[in-house]
Amino acid sequence: MIRRLMLPAAAAMFSGIVAAAPVASQETSAQAGVYTVEQADAGESVFNTRCSACHGENLEGTPGGPALVRANFMFAFGDRTVGDLFAFMKASMPPEAPGTLTDQQFVNIAAHLLRGNGYPAGMTALPNTPDGLSQIRIPRL
Repeated sequence: MIRRLMLPAAAAMFSGIVAAAPVASQETSAQAGVYTVEQADAGESVFNTRCSACHGENLEGTPGGPALVRANFMFAFGDRTVGDLFAFMKASMPPEAPGTLTDQQFVNIAAHLLRGNGYPAGMTALPNTPDGLSQIRIPRL
């Protein structure tokens, strides 16, 4: 009888401890090397064919489109996530035909933009899912 009373009480106490424990964040920083050189190179190739007419070959911008480096990039995406960058590109780029690139092409372009803004490459490629990309914060440099 005592055992039966103790077990539910212990379970209730344990579940309260578990519920009160903080959940570890899965978020990481773009400064942690979250894309590969190969991925950024693939993104640069797509960028040069599909994006550079407006944004310039070196991401410096043109009269037809803003720069995607330094202050412009930080103003738009600093302290946001790579998922935010991906969602913006997919919804609005290229302006004449939004969403015509594949998700992987947009992810690779994101890697190219990270490299162009001084974030280091690493050994692991950017994930190609919105949830995975949303876990990577773009800190202001």
